[in-house]
Amino acid sequence: MQQCVEVGGKRFKVIGSVSTPLVCEGKPIPIIDIPMTSDEDWNKSAIKQAVKHYIERHGYEPESESIALEEEREFIRKLLGDDKYLEYKEAPVTDQSTQG
Repeated sequence: MQQCVEVGGKRFKVIGSVSTPLVCEGKPIPIIDIPMTSDEDWNKSAIKQAVKHYIERHGYEPESESIALEEEREFIRKLLGDDKYLEYKEAPVTDQSTQG
């Protein structure tokens, strides 16, 4: 029987475990199989949604995807407020692949 754990109200299968004396008193930590989206797929989806929202707001397609994306960014900036948008936009990005 496949072992599963619940995360955020969803169940995921356990595909392994890792342990270190520095975390959880050395008890095994499950490695779970969470579906991931590639950056490329994420960006394609963001463009598609920006174009969709542009059409919903204006009733016609944008001249280019970049116009729709810029308007979407402006909409989010207004929604969040300048301070929160700048805080989010300028947040440092860490390379997870180099952290252990």
